[in-house]
Amino acid sequence: MQHRVPEHYWNTILKLKLPPKVNNFLWHVCKNFLPTRMWLHGRGITCPTVCAVCAYDDEDTNHLFFELTKSIRCWQHVGLLHIIQQVWLSISSCSTNIFAIFQNLDAQQK
Repeated sequence: MQHRVPEHYWNTILKLKLPPKVNNFLWHVCKNFLPTRMWLHGRGITCPTVCAVCAYDDEDTNHLFFELTKSIRCWQHVGLLHIIQQVWLSISSCSTNIFAIFQNLDAQQK
């Protein structure tokens, strides 16, 4: 399901000094256009929905970026895990979680 995100949230990302490829990737993630197994399954493609990395949960963007042990270690390595743990909700869309994270970053972290 695609969630409507307020326009000013997009401005938060666009104002970040990121390479165009990163902005494009974030846009794909936040618009739920990343071809995860759940995304493919939802579009009628016959494939398993279980995550290829952990073989435990369904593979969607929230799972890939916020639930996998490898992702958690990555967030910890870059010093952002504490912010993610404060705002992340498994019941929210990935875009809602990402925008909540961006809103809680200080200027240096952005």
